[in-house]
Amino acid sequence: MKKSSFLPTKITMAGIVLLTGLAGNSAWAACTTNNVFGVPVSVNVNCVAQVNTNTTAIATTNTNLATTNSNLATTNTNLATTDANLIAGDAATLSSSKAYTDGKAYAVGADTLNTAKSYTDTRATETLKSANAFTSEQVTKLETKTAGGVAAIAAMASVPQLSAGKNLSVGVGVGSYDGKSAISVGVHKRINESMTARFNLATGMGSGAKPVIGAGAAWEF
Repeated sequence: MKKSSFLPTKITMAGIVLLTGLAGNSAWAACTTNNVFGVPVSVNVNCVAQVNTNTTAIATTNTNLATTNSNLATTNTNLATTDANLIAGDAATLSSSKAYTDGKAYAVGADTLNTAKSYTDTRATETLKSANAFTSEQVTKLETKTAGGVAAIAAMASVPQLSAGKNLSVGVGVGSYDGKSAISVGVHKRINESMTARFNLATGMGSGAKPVIGAGAAWEF
């Protein structure tokens, strides 16, 4: 039987595997012509070698891609770990910063409050002392004036009255009260048989003393 000129001269098991496993290989498609029912009719031996080389390169590329994908997965895992560590670190830093800030704010607030309280207490004490001193001074002045006034009244009352049968009397009187003294001069005059008039002037003894004046008239029936 005569061999067909368009069939391979030798087909081994490896060749069968090669022929049936390269349907999607671009190099194999370029090296085959006259397909009948999907089976190549003519095959160039050099093309088969080229196809084998291309197939090996594809396998190497696939291996490299798998390695790259594995490396990318590892990198992603490392990035996720780094992100988690950064988040944890940020949380720790924030917590530490917050604690530090709160502590400083509390300390500053406490110092400010203590300073304000001390200032307020000092001012309140000074104000109270000043008010007490002012009140005491005013009371003392009032007591002094009152005592001087009472002494002046006592001095005016001590001036002798006009004697019966007399028309004019000039007298002097003195008085004292609560450590204050006063002197008074009085004039008593008979206007007519039924009317008399009286005038007294008194003043305290000491600095700041003010005069006291009194006058009066009487009718007799």
